[in-house]
Amino acid sequence: MKNFLFLSVFVCTGIFTFISKAQNLSQVGRLQYPSSQLSSIWGYTDNTGKEYALVGTTKGFSIVDISVPTTPKQIHFVNGAQGVWREIKTFKHYAYVVHDNSNDKEGILIVDMENLQDTIIVKDFKGHTGTLRKAHTLYIDSLGYMYVFGGTFKGCIIYDLNNDPMNPEYVGITSDEYIHDGYVRGDTLWASNVFAGYLSVWNLADRTSPVKIAQFFTPNKFTHNAWLSDDSKTIFTTDERDAAPVAAYNIEDVTDAKLIDTWKRNANEQSIPHNLHVINDYLVISHYTEGVIIVDASDPRKMVKSGQFDTAPTFSGGGFKGCWGVYPYFKSGLIIASDIEQGLYILRPTYVRAGRLFGQVFDAQTLLPINNAFVRFADGIDSCTTNFDGEYKLGRLNGGLLNISFKADGYKNLSINRGFVNGITDTLNVYLERVSTSSANHDNEALADIFYYNDQIQVIWNGQSNARFTIFDTKGQQVISALPIQKGEQLIEWPTIPSGVYFAVITCEDGIFSKKVLKK
Repeated sequence: MKNFLFLSVFVCTGIFTFISKAQNLSQVGRLQYPSSQLSSIWGYTDNTGKEYALVGTTKGFSIVDISVPTTPKQIHFVNGAQGVWREIKTFKHYAYVVHDNSNDKEGILIVDMENLQDTIIVKDFKGHTGTLRKAHTLYIDSLGYMYVFGGTFKGCIIYDLNNDPMNPEYVGITSDEYIHDGYVRGDTLWASNVFAGYLSVWNLADRTSPVKIAQFFTPNKFTHNAWLSDDSKTIFTTDERDAAPVAAYNIEDVTDAKLIDTWKRNANEQSIPHNLHVINDYLVISHYTEGVIIVDASDPRKMVKSGQFDTAPTFSGGGFKGCWGVYPYFKSGLIIASDIEQGLYILRPTYVRAGRLFGQVFDAQTLLPINNAFVRFADGIDSCTTNFDGEYKLGRLNGGLLNISFKADGYKNLSINRGFVNGITDTLNVYLERVSTSSANHDNEALADIFYYNDQIQVIWNGQSNARFTIFDTKGQQVISALPIQKGEQLIEWPTIPSGVYFAVITCEDGIFSKKVLKK
C-alpha cells in the first residue's frame, strides 16, 4: 500500500478529489480525456512564447494550450490509428508523431504548427520507400536529423529534416537488429535494444552508414530508454520490467562502460521506471504506478530522490498503468506528464540538491577494508552495506547534524555525528574495533618482531609455520601481496612504493599480528 498525503485536485472536466503524495512537485492544472487513454507526451513553444502539450492518445494526436496552466485547453485533435503506442518529437514548428499499431498505414504524421492558434497542416509520411507503416519511437537531434526506431523497419532509420521538414530526406539506416528507442548527441547514437537487453552505441560520423562500436547489458536486460548527462560522461538507463532500477554508467570510455550506481524508490519497489529525461543534472522520470519522480543525479555515483508527484494513487506495484511520459524542458519550468488513465498533468517542480556522504569502513587493527558492514542514518532515511573494498554511499535531501551508525559482525558498533549539507559530497572513513575474541590474538604480539630498513624488512616470527605476511598503506590498500613466512628470521624486500607509514600484517590460524612500519 502507498503512504498518502491528502491533496484536493481540480480536474478541468469536472471535480474529482483523490489522495496523492507529493514532494517538491505541485499540481498546477489537469486535463482529462474521458474517452481515451494516453501514451507519450512532448512539449512545444511557439514564437510568441506560448507553451503547448503535445499528447499521444489511443485515438490520435492532441495539442493542448497550457499558456494558462491552471486551465489547459485542447485546441486541435488529429484522428489516427486506434492503438496503445504513440510517440511525439518536434523540429522547429513541426511535430512528428509515430505509432506502432499494426493494422494502420499512416506512417509518420507530420504536423506544421506555425499558425497553431488558427490552423494546422497535416501530412502522412510513408518513408523513403513508401512502405513505412508504423514505428515505435523517434528522436530528433540538435542538428535536425530524425531517428525512427522499430516498427516496419527494426533498426534505426535516419532522415534529414533541414531542407524540407514536411518531406524528410533519407540518409541511412543501422542494421536490422531491433531498436526500441534511442538518444543522440553529436555523432553518437545510444540505442535501447529492449529485447536483446543491452544498450548499443553507434558512431554516426557517417550517417549514411552507422557503425556499432560498443554494447553493454543493463541491470534487468530489457533496455527501454536512455539519456545522457549534461557533461556527456554518464548515461542513465531504464529497464521496462517490474522492480527494475534506474542505472547510471560512466561512459567516458564508451567501449568500457562502468556501472556506478543504481536507484530505486525503495528496496522493495515493484513499479517500473518507464521513461527518463535529464535536465540540469536531475532525472525526471515517468515511473508508471508511482507517477513523476525527480532524482538528483548531480553526483551520479549516488542518485537521490528529490521529488515526486503520484499521478495514479489508485495503483501501486508493478504493471503498465499510471504515468507513461513526462516532459521537463519548458522555459517556464513547468513539467507536463501523461497518465494513461488519469490524463494530462501540469506540474511545478522545486528542484532540490541532495547531500552525500562517501567513505570506506576499515578494520582498525589491520586496516583491511570490511565487506558487508551496515551503514545507516539513525532516522532511517538511507542505508547501505559496504562492498568488497569497504566502500559505502549515503544520500539525503535534508541536511544538518546527523547521526550515522556503522555495524559489522565481529566489530564494536560505532556511532558518529556528522554535519550534512545539501548539494555537497563529503567523505568520511571509519575504523571499527574488533570485539575481543580469544587471547591468542593478543598473544601473537609476543610472537613477532618486525624491523624496517631502507630497502628491506626484517621479520622474526616465532608463531605457526603457515603464517602469511602482507603490507597495507594507510588507506587499506594492499601494497605487498600475501607472502608465506616460516618460523625464524627472514628478510623481505620493500616494493617500489613512496616513502611513508605502512602497516605490516601477519595472519595465521590463531589470529592477527600487525605493526606500523616506516618506509624511508
